[in-house]
Amino acid sequence: MIGFGPIESRSNGYFIRCHHVAKSLSKLNHDVLIMEFSKEKSLHVVKSEEGMKIVHLRMNEIGRNRVLRTLKGVLTFDLLYSIKFQLHSLIELTLFRNYIKDCDLVFVEGALIPLGIILPKVLRKKVVLDTHCINKLLALHYKNRNLLIYFARKTLWDLLERFATRVSDWVIVVSEKENDYVQREYAISRSKMIVIPHVVYMPRRKYATEKINQLREKWRFENKIVVAFVGDLESVQNRDAVEYIVNELAPFFWRKRSDVVFLVIGKGKEDFRSDCPNVIFTGFVEDLASLLELSDVCIAPLRVGAGVKTKVLTYMVHGKPVITTRIGVEGIVVDKSKSVIVTDAVHFAETLLEALNTLGELKGKARGNRLIARNMYSPDHAAELELKRVLKCAETLR
Repeated sequence: MIGFGPIESRSNGYFIRCHHVAKSLSKLNHDVLIMEFSKEKSLHVVKSEEGMKIVHLRMNEIGRNRVLRTLKGVLTFDLLYSIKFQLHSLIELTLFRNYIKDCDLVFVEGALIPLGIILPKVLRKKVVLDTHCINKLLALHYKNRNLLIYFARKTLWDLLERFATRVSDWVIVVSEKENDYVQREYAISRSKMIVIPHVVYMPRRKYATEKINQLREKWRFENKIVVAFVGDLESVQNRDAVEYIVNELAPFFWRKRSDVVFLVIGKGKEDFRSDCPNVIFTGFVEDLASLLELSDVCIAPLRVGAGVKTKVLTYMVHGKPVITTRIGVEGIVVDKSKSVIVTDAVHFAETLLEALNTLGELKGKARGNRLIARNMYSPDHAAELELKRVLKCAETLR
């Protein structure tokens, strides 16, 4: 498996999915080697608890130039860094090509590592592309908002995704919507397509009431309604959502209901500043469960995005009421839930305000979200069944 790391941390949706696919392959009695581009300073090979060998590859350095940072802010991605990574990944993968030579099948985690596809193909290996999300769909959400971002992301990702899907032997997508889109947009045969939904891990430990009370005291949450947002704030869809929270949602509630506070959880807080006193940034946290436990409502006001949003599944597995947009629930079955409220970005503030007026009733219904998440999205044999088909086909083609 070739991807970005540290996969073993399972600290975001990408890592959770990569880990789940790797673990499923391991459970099918196959030796799994993970080659991950990581920010670790040294190269090393480790053994994970699941028995999977992990090779850390160096990431290229992020530019500190102010002009480049400004350009990233304009385009929503670091163009120069992405270009430099292609050369960097070629060097790193070539240095460790013997690992690839020893493999029978190569999983590439996303279209952003085209050399992870090219090198195995040169070495005559079968390649499976795991897309995580179709980035071109994300770009389309900018069409009526920012034409520069729309054309920049659409051009780059269309090129990468078109190449990656065409060259790979099989393509894994996260939902039927993206399955249909890839077949139609990139003229990919249905026989090459596999749907493996995202999963969410069920929390196993009990919450420490004392710790939760300490957090409430620390942030002065007594007599407050806590609205939580979780995500890696460096990703484009989360950054846009947090900008909406800071610039529009929080000021709206400060005027309407000053007893509501927004808790923004995830790394990347340094890039944001809020003049509104009802917004708190936590930064990256190890103990997400406690923060969600003290929260009353969880939100996903996503205006751009693609793929399945792990944050929404995380909210559900913790039994929390969820207010989200249609983008937030793409690929997630929520029709059986009475406490996942789907609205649009234009009416998000009013929908949340109305939901808080019946908060007690909504929290009671939200306990059922945990059961839905457990039955439909906890790690089970679904991925293993789909992967068996790929492995069987790969074996016949050797």
